[in-house]
Formats: sequence, C-alpha cells, structure tokens
Amino acid sequence: MKKIVVDVLLLIFMLAEYSRVHLPPEMHEIIGIGLILLVTVHMILNRNYFKAIPRGKYSAKRMVELLSTIGFFAVFILTCIFGILSSQEILPFLNIKSLTAI
Repeated sequence: MKKIVVDVLLLIFMLAEYSRVHLPPEMHEIIGIGLILLVTVHMILNRNYFKAIPRGKYSAKRMVELLSTIGFFAVFILTCIFGILSSQEILPFLNIKSLTAI
C-alpha cells in the first residue's frame, strides 16, 4: 500500500512540476524538493530491485531496462543538482547567480 501511495504522489508531483509556467517560483521549488524526497522514499521502498541487479541472466530486454533505469537516475541526479544550485527562492543561501543565466 505504501508503494502505491508513493507512486501516485510521484505522479502528482511530477505533473505539478511540469506545469512550472502556472506556478509561482516558490511553489515550483517546494514541489521540486518534495519530488527529491519522494524519489528517495521510492528507491528505499523498492530496494529489492537493486539487490536483484547482480542476480540472474541478462537478456536483451533486461539490459535495456537496466540501462534506461541508470540513464533516468543519472538525468534525475543532474536535474536535482542544477535545480538546487539555481534555487532563488527557497534556498537563497547558496547564492549562485551564474547558474541562473544558463
């Protein structure tokens, strides 16, 4: 039940995050931080997936799924890093103005 709730919340938060044009900057950043927390909880709840990676045979389908998961995670981590560094409202103490021009 916990996994379903977290997955539904992830969907809602992602849809809200993609509607950035309709949100004030503060709300966009708060939802982004919530999304980072939800993804962390999602990964903890699905830790058995990571334990199963070294086991079993790797078919072409399994390899594609693993590579797409790794790619998605890498892009998510980069997005989180740049999002946190370019925060202007919620995390102003970072004060990195040069990234906002990118």
